[in-house]
Amino acid sequence: MTLLFGFAPFLLFAILSRLSADLALWLAFASAFVVTIRDFVESPSLRLLDGASLALFGILALWRGFVAPELSLSAVRTIVDLGLCLAIFVSL
Repeated sequence: MTLLFGFAPFLLFAILSRLSADLALWLAFASAFVVTIRDFVESPSLRLLDGASLALFGILALWRGFVAPELSLSAVRTIVDLGLCLAIFVSL
């Protein structure tokens, strides 16, 4: 069940990105933070999917918010998809 919680930020981003890309990124980052902290409190080890989603959404939210606000929604979705694929391939 906790493995499914690891995909919650990606699911939340996919649903909310139709509303606003910035809102989706920040809420996915908050969700990734909650999932990572909850799992880290239970056992002091960090899973790859949790760490990758926390880093991916945190960096991307800050990047789009402060450095490149003109980044299109399709570019943001592509970066998120590539980040998820990279995390999965690294875990193999």
